[in-house]
Amino acid sequence: MPLIPLKIPAGFYRTGTDLDGSGRWRDGSLVRWRDGSLRPVKGWRQNENIDDISENPPRGMHSWQTQDNSRCLAAGTYNELKAALASGAVYDITPSNLTSGSKDAQVNIGYGYAAYGTGIYGDPRPDTGNLVEATTWSLDNWGENLVGTSPADGRIWEWSLDTVTGSELVQNGTFDVAPTSPDWVLGTGWVYRGSPDFKVRWDKSAASAVTSLETYVFGLSSGTKYVVTLSLQDVDDSDGITPSVKIKVTGLATLTELIVDDLKVGLNTVVFESDDSSAKLEIYPNTATEEDFDIDTISVKEAVEAQQVANSPTSVGSILVTEERFIFALGCTSQDPVTGYSPRLVRWCDREDNTSWTATALNQAGEIELQTSGKIETGIRTRGQTLIITDVDAHIARYVGPPYVYVLSV
Repeated sequence: MPLIPLKIPAGFYRTGTDLDGSGRWRDGSLVRWRDGSLRPVKGWRQNENIDDISENPPRGMHSWQTQDNSRCLAAGTYNELKAALASGAVYDITPSNLTSGSKDAQVNIGYGYAAYGTGIYGDPRPDTGNLVEATTWSLDNWGENLVGTSPADGRIWEWSLDTVTGSELVQNGTFDVAPTSPDWVLGTGWVYRGSPDFKVRWDKSAASAVTSLETYVFGLSSGTKYVVTLSLQDVDDSDGITPSVKIKVTGLATLTELIVDDLKVGLNTVVFESDDSSAKLEIYPNTATEEDFDIDTISVKEAVEAQQVANSPTSVGSILVTEERFIFALGCTSQDPVTGYSPRLVRWCDREDNTSWTATALNQAGEIELQTSGKIETGIRTRGQTLIITDVDAHIARYVGPPYVYVLSV
């Protein structure tokens, strides 16, 4: 029997009865049309370069592109802010003085909750509305910079894509010259490969026990975070066996293990917080018979943290960047100290100047308090307008230019 082509028009047609829609697609799930033909919508695919962005559940995430089209991803947890680059490198950009929030939501119906006199004496309290919410982040990009806030902290933070700062703290990290004490100590089984490779290799045939490639790092500051980057290359990637390698950083005086982490093939980035002025850095295979691998381009520099946006409001519930390149702070402190904090206040910086938040005749900074009984929950950037959602209604902010800048309507 010959095959008969079915020329079914693209799209679902559910108007009227089944007879009215005969010869058309009526219903479906996880499908889409491409070039007029029905295709499946595939599921999520794990980023092979990023194993874990955090040990804690992310409760806010944002992806964007830089001016050179590099991809970035940021995620916030109840006590952290992490950034990942397309290379797979993950950086801890958590501000050192960030106020931690609640990891998980919980119901609070105990004595002392709510305002005095709430409810009828002797009647059990309902749990409706008594939730202590898990701390979330609102994140956006200001140009190519990341901006965000956690309501538990209430400040607006900015990260300008810089990952490390300051001087290099390891000697001969590219192994341009043969490693010699005090820069690097090669345990038995570690072999220096000079020109043209300039690497250090773990050679299992020359080892009888697990030994380390190690050095000492000086000039650290207690309480400061540092970034270790290095390249690990599988010598024979055709055998299907991936070498298992670890890195460890230990405080010299405190003997605290500041970081112990697994390394992967390719670029590695690990972050540790120092509790000492110097530390010992070790790289070692998990077993004495581990597959051969090379180590190269080791660097230790001070980590860059997100910084508070100068002059920005505090007690901020959430933020977003509008189409017109203003940062909206939603539910925050007013520029008027008498007004103080309001959960219904919308405040924005000057256009393309996120350090100018006080309204003057020469800028476009400003604020409006929503005429509502609700509390602002979040904002959404849409085409031509900004949607502001409270727990009881929704409002639209439209840009009209000076002197009002933005007008709001329900």
